[in-house]
Amino acid sequence: MTSEPLKSLSEIHKTLAFFQRENAKTELYDASRFSPFQFIRTNENGLSEIIAFLLDPSQNHGQQDLFLNSLLKYLNLPEYLSYNNVSVTCENATFNNRRHDIFIEDFLHNKRQWIISIENKLRYAVDQNNQLEDYWKDINRYSPNFCCLIYLSPFKKPPSEQSIDTDRWNKLIQDNQAKAIGAEDLIKWLEQTPIVAPNIRAFCQSFIQFLKEDIMNETKENNQLLDELVKNPNWVETATTLLELSDNIYQKLEDSLVQQLQKILNDNKKYSRMIKYNWHFYNIHKEGIFLDKEDKKYSWSIGIANDNKKYHNVYYGFWANKDNISQENYQRLEEIFKLEGFEQAKWWIQWQYCNGNLRNWDGKTWKDVITGHLAKQIFELLEPFIKQANENLEELKCITNK
Repeated sequence: MTSEPLKSLSEIHKTLAFFQRENAKTELYDASRFSPFQFIRTNENGLSEIIAFLLDPSQNHGQQDLFLNSLLKYLNLPEYLSYNNVSVTCENATFNNRRHDIFIEDFLHNKRQWIISIENKLRYAVDQNNQLEDYWKDINRYSPNFCCLIYLSPFKKPPSEQSIDTDRWNKLIQDNQAKAIGAEDLIKWLEQTPIVAPNIRAFCQSFIQFLKEDIMNETKENNQLLDELVKNPNWVETATTLLELSDNIYQKLEDSLVQQLQKILNDNKKYSRMIKYNWHFYNIHKEGIFLDKEDKKYSWSIGIANDNKKYHNVYYGFWANKDNISQENYQRLEEIFKLEGFEQAKWWIQWQYCNGNLRNWDGKTWKDVITGHLAKQIFELLEPFIKQANENLEELKCITNK
C-alpha cells in the first residue's frame, strides 16, 4: 500500500482527536454526550413502548392527542383524524400468535373505524417469514373502514420479499395503506408536534438525540469530522476507499478478538478440560462472538451479541434456541446457567446489557482489540458462564439438538 492513503488516514485521525479534545472542554457546561436514554431499556420492545406511550392520548404525558394527530398528519392520513376513543397497545397478539409491535385502533360511536400496525425494526431485527402478510390479514379480519401497515426501520428500508410480496406491498403503498418510515421520520414528527409541557418537550429532545446518535450514528464529533473531511479531496479518497474495505476491517478485528479470547482460555489451566472437549470461541460476523463445543452446530452457547450488526446495545449471557432443544434439556440448561442479576428472553436463558464502553462499541472500543484489552474485558464478563460450563462438561456433552 502506498504511503499517501496512510498519511491521509493519519491526518483524519489527528482531526478527530482535535474535535474530541475541543468537545471535552465544553462538556462541563453542556454535557453534550449525556442522554437519559443510556439508563432506559432501548431494545426493540423498549423503543416500541416509548413510541406507544407518546401516541396514546390517555397516557400521563398530558399532551392528550397532540402526538397522535401530529403523526397522522405527517403520514398523510387525514381520514384517520375523526375519532373519539383510541386504544394503543404493544405486542398485540394476532390470529396465528404473532404480535404487532404497536397496535393502534380507533373507535367512533363504539364502532371500530381504523387500525394502524407499526412494525418496529429500529434494532435491525430480521424480517420473519410472511410477517407483514400475516399482520395485514390480522388487521383485515377486524373489518375496519381504514387500515395501514407502518414498517419502521433505521433508514426507511422497505420490508423484504420474505415478509410480504413486493407487488402486494407496492399496491398497499399506492392505496395509502402501507408506509415505510425511518428514524429521520420519527425525528421530524416529534419536531413538528406542538408539545406544551416543558418536561415532555425535554424528554422528546432527548429521544431525538438518542435516535440521531444511537440509531443513525450522527454524533457531534462525527458530524464535525464529516464537515472537514469533505473539504479535502485526499481525505475523501481515503475515506471512500476505507468504506469499501469496512466489512473486511471489521472481519479482521473480530477474527483477532476471537483469537485473543481463545488464547486466554487456552492459557488458563483451570479450563484445560474445556479445550480437550473442543470448546472454542468463534464469531458470526457482525452478530456476535460465541463459545461452545463446535461452532454453529449447537442451538446453545455462551456469547456476547448485538441485534443491529453495529455492536450497539451489546449484551451477553447464555443463548439457547428453545425450539431446537428438548424440554428436558432446556430446563437443565436453565438450571446450570442460572446466575443472579440476569434476565430471560425467548432466545436467551440468561442475558444482560454490557456497561460502559462495551454497551456501544465505537472507534475507541475497537482500538482496544490491538492492545488485547477488549478481549480481557469480554472474557471477564463471560467467565461466570464459562465456570458453570467447566463444572458441567460431561453433562453438556450430551445436550444436543432435537
